[in-house]
Formats: sequence, C-alpha cells, structure tokens
Amino acid sequence: KDISSIKFQIYGDDKKSLIFGQNFLDVISKSKMTINYSRYNDISLYSSDRIIQLLAQGTLVFCPKIPDFDELFTDEELVYFNDFNDLKEKIKFYNQNASPLLTKGIEPLSRISYLE
Repeated sequence: KDISSIKFQIYGDDKKSLIFGQNFLDVISKSKMTINYSRYNDISLYSSDRIIQLLAQGTLVFCPKIPDFDELFTDEELVYFNDFNDLKEKIKFYNQNASPLLTKGIEPLSRISYLE
C-alpha cells in the first residue's frame, strides 16, 4: 500500500514552494498531520523553530529520530520515524486511526517553562 490516497502537500523543498508568515500558519492550522524535517537531522538536539510552530497549531508532528531529541519530546508527543518507509507506514497508520491523534499536538507545550 502506498500513500497516494492521502491528500497532502509539500512545502519548502524548493524555492517555489516556500511559505512564510500568516500563510505558513494558515496552512498548518488546516493540517491534520505535519512533518518536521530539517536539512540536518543528525545533530544532537537540533531542530528549527518550526517544531514549536507545528505543535502550537495542534497538529500531529512526525519527526526523524534526531540524536537526544527524545530528551525534549517523548514518543508520546511526537511520532518519530527512522527512514522514509517508516514515515510512510506511520502516516498510513495515523491517517486511519484518529484516536492516537488526541494525545499528540499541543500537549507538549503545556510542560515548557520560561526562564527568567
């Protein structure tokens, strides 16, 4: 089975598909699932600030296994994937099983505290 039956759009893979500002937030707010994928996914604890924006909009976020990133977000808060095939399988699963979506999304942000 492939994911061709799932409606999706890809942004940011080339200069023509970049979106910013309110347009970016509008697209995320209409999305059920999002992927946090950076140019470098092998640097300990590294991610762009996109991760917070995706979570704040309440989407289910898929993220590659970034070294030590599970210290920031558990696998109860993000859906981690190993490679493209693993990502594809997890997208299919979560697209068909809506109930796990309820424990993802904005919940991780509730435990973040601010430094004074």
